[in-house]
Amino acid sequence: MTTLDLEAEIVRHHLVIQDWLAGNVPEETSRLASFRDAHTDDFILIDPLGAGWDLETVARGVRDAYGTQPGLAISIDRVQLIERTEGLTVAAYRETHVSSQSGSARIATAVFESRRGRLRWRYLHETWESRT
Repeated sequence: MTTLDLEAEIVRHHLVIQDWLAGNVPEETSRLASFRDAHTDDFILIDPLGAGWDLETVARGVRDAYGTQPGLAISIDRVQLIERTEGLTVAAYRETHVSSQSGSARIATAVFESRRGRLRWRYLHETWESRT
């Protein structure tokens, strides 16, 4: 697993989210299954306000948000490999959302579980990017 593979997974995952939230893809449950399968069963998201969400809650929130952000574009940059062990990879990156309604950026730290060459999201902590 290279840093390029890591960046590709982060970008791929956010394109799935972008297309779902923007309503750019058909509203099919198979797409949600693919989203869900990209995470470990014990996945936790800490959002920028400090709330913690398990996989069921995150998946339900994504499902319910289909098409709610027309024109959404998510870009990923500043990907940095923090640490890699035999079974875990830790990375940081910046995620920028721009839509017809608003724009925001957040800094994220993600922990991935690696099995048989496949990365799965295990933990994600996001904070708002400071504009100062």
